[in-house]
Amino acid sequence: MMQMCEGIGEMLITSVDVDVDMLEESKVSATMIGTTALAACIGFLLDCNYYDPDFGVTTNVYLLVYYSSWINEAKLSSSQILKEFLQYLSSIGEMLITSVDVDVDMLAESKVSATTIGTTALATCIGFLLDCNYYDPDFRVTTNVCLLVHYSYWINEAKLSSSQILKEFLEYLSSELKGYLNIQSFYSNLEAHPRISNCHLVIAGGDVEKSLRIPKTSSEDNNSTAVYLRYCCSSKNIVIGLSWYDGGYAVDLALLQMNIYAIKRREIKWHLQTKAIKKLKECLKNEQTLFPRIEESLLLIPQDVFITCPCDSLNIKIGINGFGRIGQLVFRCAIEEGIQVVAVNGRFIPIDSIVYMLKYDSIHGKFKGTISHKNGKLIVNGQKINVFAEEEPSKIPWGRLDAEYIFEASGVCTTIDECQSHLQAGSKKVIIAAPSTDAPMFVMGVNEDKYTGKETVISSATCTTNCLAPLAKIIHEKFGIIEALMTTVHSYTPKQNIIDEPLNKGKLNSMAFRVPTPNVSVVDLTARLNKGAKYEEICAAIKEAANGPLKNILAYTEDEVVSTDFIDDTHSLIFDAKAGISHNDNFVKLVAWYDNEYGYSHRVLDLIKYIAKKDYEDKLKQSLE
Repeated sequence: MMQMCEGIGEMLITSVDVDVDMLEESKVSATMIGTTALAACIGFLLDCNYYDPDFGVTTNVYLLVYYSSWINEAKLSSSQILKEFLQYLSSIGEMLITSVDVDVDMLAESKVSATTIGTTALATCIGFLLDCNYYDPDFRVTTNVCLLVHYSYWINEAKLSSSQILKEFLEYLSSELKGYLNIQSFYSNLEAHPRISNCHLVIAGGDVEKSLRIPKTSSEDNNSTAVYLRYCCSSKNIVIGLSWYDGGYAVDLALLQMNIYAIKRREIKWHLQTKAIKKLKECLKNEQTLFPRIEESLLLIPQDVFITCPCDSLNIKIGINGFGRIGQLVFRCAIEEGIQVVAVNGRFIPIDSIVYMLKYDSIHGKFKGTISHKNGKLIVNGQKINVFAEEEPSKIPWGRLDAEYIFEASGVCTTIDECQSHLQAGSKKVIIAAPSTDAPMFVMGVNEDKYTGKETVISSATCTTNCLAPLAKIIHEKFGIIEALMTTVHSYTPKQNIIDEPLNKGKLNSMAFRVPTPNVSVVDLTARLNKGAKYEEICAAIKEAANGPLKNILAYTEDEVVSTDFIDDTHSLIFDAKAGISHNDNFVKLVAWYDNEYGYSHRVLDLIKYIAKKDYEDKLKQSLE
C-alpha cells in the first residue's frame, strides 16, 4: 500500500483523461486534462464553475486552449488580448454538449467510460446508457463508470411484452458490464459490499415502428434522420438529440437536456429547434420525397424523456373504473406490458378482495409477481397504486394522478354523456368496455385508423365483435359478402348481452348461445360470397392476413384443437381451418376461437396505446404549425 501511495504524485502529473493535441485549439473536461508538448505555443488552462440554467446545476470544468497567435496582437494591449480570449471562451457551453472522450461507433456494441461518452448516429438502433458506481474490493475504492450499448433488435420480441424485453436487455447489460469490468459477480465473495450500485439507466431512441420506415443511416449518409447521445459521467448532464444528416453535415431538429441525478420529471421536455426546422424545410420544399420525411422524422421524438423507447406503453398512464372480470384482466395485462395503472376504482369492492382477485384467478392462474396492500393502496411489484371506492366517477381525482386514459369497465357509464364525469375529474379520454348508443366504436385491425383524435369518449366494442369484425373484414374485402349469419357459442359472463351493433347492418345478422364454460368462446360465420372461391383459397387469404397486416390480432391454426387450448391467448381470434366447411364456391362456414377475457383485454390496451400515440403525434404537429 505504501508503495502505491508513493506513486500518487507521479500519477497526478502524468495521468490525464483528456489529452489536448498540439494541433487542436481547445478541449473541455470535468476530470483531468493535459497537453502534449507545447513547443513554441502557449497553453491556457481555465478552471471554473459552469452553471447550466436548463438543469439548474453547477459543474466544475477545465478548459485547455493552445494559444498559437490566432488573435491579431499588433495593436492590442495585454488587457485587450485577454478580453479577446475571454470572448472565445463563450463557446464552453457548446463544447460541454458536443465533446466526448469515448465515442461509441454505430457498428460497435458497447463501450465503458469514466469521463464523457457519446454515440454516433443511432438511426434505427437504440442507445442504452448505464451510469453506476463500481466498487473494487482489492483497493476498496468506488469508481463511477458509464456503459453505453447499442441495441439492434437482437432479442426476438415476437411474444414478449415490453417489460419482458427490458428484462432480457438488463440481463445482457449485466453480462456486458461484468465483461468490461472483469468481474464474476456484482457482489464480492469476501465482504457484503455490492460491486455495482446507484444505477441510472437511460434509453435513447425513437419509436421502433416509425424509425424502421426511415432508412438505416450513419453520419455519412445523405438526407436521413438519426438520434445521438452525449453524456458527462462527472456532471451527470445528458443531451439526446434528433438530427437530420446531409452528408457530413448535421442539423439538430430537437434536443433533450437533463441531469439524471437531479431529475424533476415535469420540467424535462424536448425542445424543438424551430429555426433550424423552418430553414431545413425551406431548403427541401421542392423535394417531394424528402420534405415529408422531416415531419415523419419529428414523430421519432419520444413521449417519455427517461424511457424513450418503446414509447407505446411505458409512458402511458391509465385508470380503471370498475373491477369485474374485464377490469381485473385489463389490470393484469397492463402490468405485464409495463403500462402504468395509477388508480383503480373498485366501487363497492373492498381492497382485500381486490388483492385476492388479482392474486388468484381460477382461469388464468396465480398472478406472476407480488401484490399486497398498505394504507389503502395496492402495492404491485413494489409500485403503489391508488384505490378508490367511489360510486360517482367525478369524485375520483384522475387529473391529480395524471391518469390520462380511463378504461370504463363498470357497465354503468356506456354513453358519452354518462362518461363526462370522468373528463370533469381531469382525464383526457374514456374507453368504454361495452357497445355504446352514441360513442364511436373502434376495433383494432378493422377501423382504428378512423380515430381522429377529437373524440373524448370511445367504445372498444365487445370481445365477440373484436373476434368477428377482423374475420368479416378479410372475407368482405377479398371475396365480397352478399349476406351472412353469425352464431357465437359464448362462455358465461356476469352480464348476458354480448353482441353490439352488427357489422354491415342489413347484410350480417347474429345470434348467441350461452354455455356453462368459464372462458373461451367461438364464432361461426356463415356467408354467401360475391366472388366464388375454393375453401383453400379462403384459408390462404386468412393465413396471409395473420402473418401480415393482422399479425398479433389474428392467428391461424390447422391443428386439432378444443376451446381450452386458447385460454390466455392474446389474439382477438384464432381461425380454425379444420373446423370450417364450404358448401360451394359461394357459400362457406368459417370458425374462429377467442379468449373472451384475455384476448379482449389485450385489444383494449392496444387501442389505448394506438390513440395515445395518435394524440401525441397530433399535438407535436400542432406545435410545428
